[in-house]
Amino acid sequence: MDELDDSDGTVSLDFVRDALVVWLGTLEKAIERVDALSDQQLPPEIAEHVTQAQQALATLNGDAGFMDWLLHDAIHYMELLETQHKSLRESFNAGWQAQYNAIVAQLSAVEHAQLREALARIDRKPDVPHV
Repeated sequence: MDELDDSDGTVSLDFVRDALVVWLGTLEKAIERVDALSDQQLPPEIAEHVTQAQQALATLNGDAGFMDWLLHDAIHYMELLETQHKSLRESFNAGWQAQYNAIVAQLSAVEHAQLREALARIDRKPDVPHV
């Protein structure tokens, strides 16, 4: 699933959107073909099946439009969440830096060296999450 997934292993919304566009194109072609059949003189039992197919395709077309609308909303909300996450991360980092500077200002040179060593050890640990 190389081209399908984002870095976290989930299917990307862009891929879903592209697949929906292809599916809508295929659906439109099917509607055109069934509509072309309905213009012909057909035996009544076949004409009834064509009418049922038209109704089913019309329902699918409406559902696909609704799915397209939902997908647009999902993409919009994902973009908002990404922006919010970025903003929160930047705010956290700015707050952390200010707090770090306030702490460091109160330390002696020896204490500052110990703090830097402790932070370097934490940074080297692979299981410690980074913001």
